Amino acid sequence: VTVFDYGTTRGGDQYFVMELLDGITLQDAVTKFGPMPPERVISLLEQICHSLAEAHDANLIHRDIKPANIFICQKGTEFDFIKVLDFGLVKPDLDTSSILTLRSEFLGTPAYIPPEVAKGKEFDQRSDIYSLGCVAYFLLSNELVFSADNPIDMILKHADEKPVHIADRSSQPIPQGLGDLIMCCLEKDPSLRPQSCIEILDILERIKTVNNWTRMAAQAWWKHNQLLDKPGGGTDNQARNISR
Repeated sequence: VTVFDYGTTRGGDQYFVMELLDGITLQDAVTKFGPMPPERVISLLEQICHSLAEAHDANLIHRDIKPANIFICQKGTEFDFIKVLDFGLVKPDLDTSSILTLRSEFLGTPAYIPPEVAKGKEFDQRSDIYSLGCVAYFLLSNELVFSADNPIDMILKHADEKPVHIADRSSQPIPQGLGDLIMCCLEKDPSLRPQSCIEILDILERIKTVNNWTRMAAQAWWKHNQLLDKPGGGTDNQARNISR
Protein backbone atom coordinates (compact mmCIF):
# COMPACT_ATOMS: atom_id res chain seq x y z
CA VAL A 1 0.00 0.00 0.00
CA THR A 2 1.40 3.37 -1.02
CA VAL A 3 2.36 5.70 1.84
CA PHE A 4 2.16 9.34 0.77
CA ASP A 5 3.29 11.00 3.99
CA TYR A 6 3.93 10.36 7.67
CA GLY A 7 4.72 12.39 10.73
CA THR A 8 3.63 13.49 14.18
CA THR A 9 0.68 15.74 15.00
CA ARG A 10 0.93 18.72 17.32
CA GLY A 11 -0.70 16.55 19.94
CA GLY A 12 2.06 13.96 19.66
CA ASP A 13 0.15 11.30 17.72
CA GLN A 14 2.02 9.54 14.94
CA TYR A 15 0.25 9.10 11.60
CA PHE A 16 0.51 7.71 8.07
CA VAL A 17 -1.20 9.18 5.01
CA MET A 18 -1.96 6.16 2.84
CA GLU A 19 -3.86 5.43 -0.35
CA LEU A 20 -7.57 4.58 -0.06
CA LEU A 21 -8.36 1.25 -1.66
CA ASP A 22 -11.70 0.59 -3.31
CA GLY A 23 -12.36 -3.11 -3.55
CA ILE A 24 -12.91 -6.21 -1.48
CA THR A 25 -10.82 -8.60 0.59
CA LEU A 26 -10.34 -12.17 -0.59
CA GLN A 27 -12.17 -13.25 2.56
CA ASP A 28 -15.27 -11.30 1.60
CA ALA A 29 -15.01 -12.22 -2.08
CA VAL A 30 -15.10 -15.96 -1.39
CA THR A 31 -17.67 -15.68 1.40
CA LYS A 32 -20.06 -13.67 -0.78
CA PHE A 33 -19.44 -15.20 -4.21
CA GLY A 34 -18.09 -18.68 -3.56
CA PRO A 35 -14.89 -20.50 -4.53
CA MET A 36 -12.75 -19.03 -7.29
CA PRO A 37 -11.79 -20.92 -10.46
CA PRO A 38 -8.23 -22.29 -10.57
CA GLU A 39 -7.09 -19.92 -13.32
CA ARG A 40 -8.12 -16.91 -11.23
CA VAL A 41 -6.44 -18.31 -8.13
CA ILE A 42 -3.22 -18.78 -10.11
CA SER A 43 -3.36 -15.13 -11.22
CA LEU A 44 -3.92 -13.91 -7.67
CA LEU A 45 -1.19 -16.15 -6.22
CA GLU A 46 1.30 -14.76 -8.72
CA GLN A 47 0.61 -11.21 -7.57
CA ILE A 48 0.78 -12.15 -3.89
CA CYS A 49 4.10 -13.91 -4.46
CA HIS A 50 5.56 -10.82 -6.14
CA SER A 51 4.59 -8.76 -3.09
CA LEU A 52 5.94 -11.27 -0.57
CA ALA A 53 9.14 -11.84 -2.54
CA GLU A 54 9.92 -8.13 -2.33
CA ALA A 55 9.33 -8.18 1.43
CA HIS A 56 11.38 -11.34 1.94
CA ASP A 57 14.27 -9.86 -0.02
CA ALA A 58 14.27 -7.08 2.57
CA ASN A 59 14.31 -9.68 5.39
CA LEU A 60 10.73 -8.88 6.34
CA ILE A 61 8.28 -11.67 7.13
CA HIS A 62 4.59 -10.81 6.97
CA ARG A 63 3.51 -13.38 9.61
CA ASP A 64 -0.23 -12.85 9.14
CA ILE A 65 -1.03 -13.89 5.59
CA LYS A 66 -4.75 -14.62 5.40
CA PRO A 67 -7.62 -13.77 3.01
CA ALA A 68 -8.73 -10.83 5.16
CA ASN A 69 -5.30 -9.22 4.67
CA ILE A 70 -5.29 -9.55 0.89
CA PHE A 71 -7.29 -7.00 -1.07
CA ILE A 72 -8.40 -7.03 -4.71
CA CYS A 73 -9.21 -3.74 -6.34
CA GLN A 74 -9.26 -1.84 -9.60
CA LYS A 75 -6.11 0.11 -10.43
CA GLY A 76 -6.33 1.97 -13.71
CA THR A 77 -7.29 -0.59 -16.35
CA GLU A 78 -6.27 -3.51 -14.13
CA PHE A 79 -8.90 -5.53 -12.29
CA ASP A 80 -8.19 -8.02 -9.53
CA PHE A 81 -5.14 -5.91 -8.66
CA ILE A 82 -3.69 -7.33 -5.46
CA LYS A 83 -2.71 -5.32 -2.42
CA VAL A 84 -1.20 -7.24 0.51
CA LEU A 85 -2.13 -5.43 3.74
CA ASP A 86 -0.94 -5.36 7.34
CA PHE A 87 2.74 -6.24 7.01
CA GLY A 88 4.35 -7.25 10.28
CA LEU A 89 7.77 -5.67 9.63
CA VAL A 90 9.78 -8.16 11.67
CA LYS A 91 13.37 -7.37 12.55
CA PRO A 92 15.46 -10.44 11.73
CA ASP A 93 17.49 -10.20 14.94
CA LEU A 94 14.47 -10.69 17.24
CA ASP A 95 13.97 -14.13 18.73
CA THR A 96 10.68 -15.97 18.34
CA SER A 97 9.39 -15.27 21.85
CA SER A 98 9.94 -11.54 21.43
CA ILE A 99 8.22 -11.53 18.05
CA LEU A 100 5.17 -13.34 19.36
CA THR A 101 4.96 -10.94 22.27
CA LEU A 102 5.11 -7.95 19.95
CA ARG A 103 2.65 -9.41 17.48
CA SER A 104 0.27 -11.55 19.52
CA GLU A 105 -2.51 -11.17 16.93
CA PHE A 106 -0.59 -13.60 14.72
CA LEU A 107 -1.75 -16.32 17.07
CA GLY A 108 -5.19 -14.76 16.81
CA THR A 109 -5.45 -16.16 13.26
CA PRO A 110 -5.12 -19.88 14.00
CA ALA A 111 -6.71 -20.98 10.72
CA TYR A 112 -3.56 -19.86 8.86
CA ILE A 113 -0.86 -20.47 11.43
CA PRO A 114 2.31 -22.32 10.29
CA PRO A 115 3.20 -25.48 12.26
CA GLU A 116 6.54 -24.09 13.42
CA VAL A 117 4.79 -21.05 14.91
CA ALA A 118 2.16 -23.27 16.51
CA LYS A 119 5.00 -25.16 18.20
CA GLY A 120 6.81 -22.00 19.31
CA LYS A 121 9.77 -22.58 17.00
CA GLU A 122 11.63 -20.06 14.87
CA PHE A 123 10.04 -19.01 11.61
CA ASP A 124 11.20 -17.49 8.34
CA GLN A 125 9.88 -16.72 4.87
CA ARG A 126 8.75 -20.33 4.48
CA SER A 127 6.23 -19.66 7.24
CA ASP A 128 4.55 -17.08 4.99
CA ILE A 129 4.55 -19.74 2.27
CA TYR A 130 2.61 -22.14 4.53
CA SER A 131 0.00 -19.45 5.23
CA LEU A 132 -0.16 -18.71 1.50
CA GLY A 133 -0.98 -22.38 0.93
CA CYS A 134 -3.84 -22.04 3.43
CA VAL A 135 -5.11 -19.00 1.52
CA ALA A 136 -5.04 -20.84 -1.81
CA TYR A 137 -6.89 -23.76 -0.19
CA PHE A 138 -9.63 -21.40 0.97
CA LEU A 139 -9.93 -19.60 -2.38
CA LEU A 140 -10.49 -22.86 -4.25
CA SER A 141 -12.84 -24.53 -1.79
CA ASN A 142 -14.36 -21.92 0.54
CA GLU A 143 -13.13 -24.26 3.26
CA LEU A 144 -10.39 -23.89 5.86
CA VAL A 145 -7.56 -26.41 5.79
CA PHE A 146 -8.74 -27.63 9.20
CA SER A 147 -11.96 -27.19 11.13
CA ALA A 148 -12.01 -27.06 14.90
CA ASP A 149 -14.28 -26.09 17.77
CA ASN A 150 -11.83 -23.64 19.31
CA PRO A 151 -8.57 -21.83 18.46
CA ILE A 152 -6.37 -24.18 20.52
CA ASP A 153 -7.64 -27.25 18.67
CA MET A 154 -7.08 -25.43 15.38
CA ILE A 155 -3.49 -24.61 16.31
CA LEU A 156 -2.83 -28.21 17.34
CA LYS A 157 -4.16 -29.49 14.02
CA HIS A 158 -1.86 -27.18 12.09
CA ALA A 159 1.01 -28.41 14.25
CA ASP A 160 0.46 -32.15 13.75
CA GLU A 161 -2.46 -33.20 11.54
CA LYS A 162 -2.12 -34.01 7.85
CA PRO A 163 -4.57 -31.99 5.71
CA VAL A 164 -6.96 -33.49 3.20
CA HIS A 165 -5.81 -32.88 -0.37
CA ILE A 166 -7.43 -29.79 -1.89
CA ALA A 167 -8.70 -31.87 -4.84
CA ASP A 168 -10.86 -33.82 -2.36
CA ARG A 169 -12.25 -30.70 -0.68
CA SER A 170 -13.07 -28.52 -3.68
CA SER A 171 -16.35 -28.77 -5.58
CA GLN A 172 -14.54 -27.99 -8.84
CA PRO A 173 -11.76 -29.83 -10.71
CA ILE A 174 -8.31 -28.71 -9.57
CA PRO A 175 -5.36 -29.01 -11.97
CA GLN A 176 -2.97 -31.58 -10.54
CA GLY A 177 -0.01 -29.22 -10.65
CA LEU A 178 -1.86 -26.54 -8.71
CA GLY A 179 -3.19 -29.01 -6.16
CA ASP A 180 0.24 -30.54 -5.63
CA LEU A 181 1.79 -27.07 -5.22
CA ILE A 182 -0.73 -26.10 -2.55
CA MET A 183 -0.19 -29.32 -0.63
CA CYS A 184 3.57 -28.83 -0.88
CA CYS A 185 3.17 -25.37 0.68
CA LEU A 186 1.27 -27.08 3.53
CA GLU A 187 4.09 -29.46 4.46
CA LYS A 188 4.78 -29.49 8.20
CA ASP A 189 8.53 -29.44 7.63
CA PRO A 190 9.57 -26.06 6.16
CA SER A 191 12.41 -27.74 4.25
CA LEU A 192 9.82 -29.68 2.21
CA ARG A 193 7.92 -26.57 1.11
CA PRO A 194 8.89 -24.30 -1.77
CA GLN A 195 11.83 -22.37 -0.37
CA SER A 196 10.88 -18.98 -1.78
CA CYS A 197 8.04 -17.12 -3.47
CA ILE A 198 10.20 -16.91 -6.60
CA GLU A 199 10.21 -20.70 -6.71
CA ILE A 200 6.41 -20.67 -6.44
CA LEU A 201 6.21 -18.19 -9.32
CA ASP A 202 8.26 -20.51 -11.50
CA ILE A 203 5.97 -23.42 -10.65
CA LEU A 204 2.83 -21.37 -11.33
CA GLU A 205 4.21 -20.37 -14.71
CA ARG A 206 4.63 -24.04 -15.63
CA ILE A 207 1.14 -25.10 -14.54
CA LYS A 208 -0.85 -22.33 -16.20
CA THR A 209 -3.70 -23.72 -18.26
CA VAL A 210 -4.97 -22.69 -21.69
CA ASN A 211 -7.89 -20.94 -19.98
CA ASN A 212 -5.85 -18.27 -18.23
CA TRP A 213 -7.55 -15.57 -16.18
CA THR A 214 -7.61 -12.51 -18.44
CA ARG A 215 -8.21 -8.80 -17.88
CA MET A 216 -11.54 -9.15 -19.66
CA ALA A 217 -12.54 -12.02 -17.39
CA ALA A 218 -11.63 -9.98 -14.32
CA GLN A 219 -13.57 -6.94 -15.53
CA ALA A 220 -16.59 -9.08 -16.37
CA TRP A 221 -16.55 -10.62 -12.88
CA TRP A 222 -16.46 -7.21 -11.23
CA LYS A 223 -19.30 -5.87 -13.38
CA HIS A 224 -21.40 -9.02 -12.93
CA ASN A 225 -21.11 -8.72 -9.17
CA GLN A 226 -21.78 -4.97 -9.27
CA LEU A 227 -18.41 -4.01 -7.87
CA LEU A 228 -17.95 -1.27 -10.46
CA ASP A 229 -19.69 1.95 -11.41
CA LYS A 230 -20.55 2.97 -7.85
CA PRO A 231 -19.97 6.55 -6.63
CA GLY A 232 -16.24 7.10 -6.46
CA GLY A 233 -15.62 3.90 -8.45
CA GLY A 234 -15.57 1.86 -5.27
CA THR A 235 -17.54 -0.78 -3.46
CA ASP A 236 -19.38 -1.17 -0.21
CA ASN A 237 -16.17 -2.53 1.30
CA GLN A 238 -13.39 0.06 1.35
CA ALA A 239 -10.03 -0.48 2.99
CA ARG A 240 -9.14 2.72 4.73
CA ASN A 241 -5.76 1.43 5.86
CA ILE A 242 -5.67 3.37 9.10
CA SER A 243 -2.43 2.80 10.95
CA ARG A 244 -2.94 2.15 14.64
